[in-house]
Amino acid sequence: MSKRDFELAEQATTHSVSYFDGRGNVHSSYLDREKFADLIRADEREACAKVCDAFQARDVGMQPAECAGAIRARGNT
Repeated sequence: MSKRDFELAEQATTHSVSYFDGRGNVHSSYLDREKFADLIRADEREACAKVCDAFQARDVGMQPAECAGAIRARGNT
């Protein structure tokens, strides 16, 4: 998982419990998987939008196919 994935997982954590096991404190968190998936999808949509924004900022007369190609290339880097 990336650092960003961990940040999103933290946002999706519903609550945590701390307990003592005789060796030290142990923390257990409960992840809301549906909320985590929603956050991941929203984060990915924003990343894709930024790809298109970058094309627009360069004022290169971006074609939709170019933006789509750049988004698909994100998975290959």
